[in-house]
Amino acid sequence: MHQEGFPEAPASLEEGLEATLTRRRLGLPSELERSLCSTNLVEKIFSRLRELTRHVKHYQSGEQGQRWAAVALAQIERRLQRLDPTLVRALAEALERA
Repeated sequence: MHQEGFPEAPASLEEGLEATLTRRRLGLPSELERSLCSTNLVEKIFSRLRELTRHVKHYQSGEQGQRWAAVALAQIERRLQRLDPTLVRALAEALERA
């Protein structure tokens, strides 16, 4: 990959390397590390949000759109898997040590 075609590539690699080293330094459990590194959760939320609001073609106001999104997100939240509390505690402890 040469820089002329992808000028943002070096910065992106540096950011990714920094995030990887931070996760390694914290010594997180592998299950928690996978959860934090994946974009699956965000993609799942956006997909479900589009699905729930796909029939609305025009909102009367920005506030109405926000209300629709809030209701849809509340429905989505009920269906999301929760992180194991022991993993959340492990994250909190790792952050305190850092």
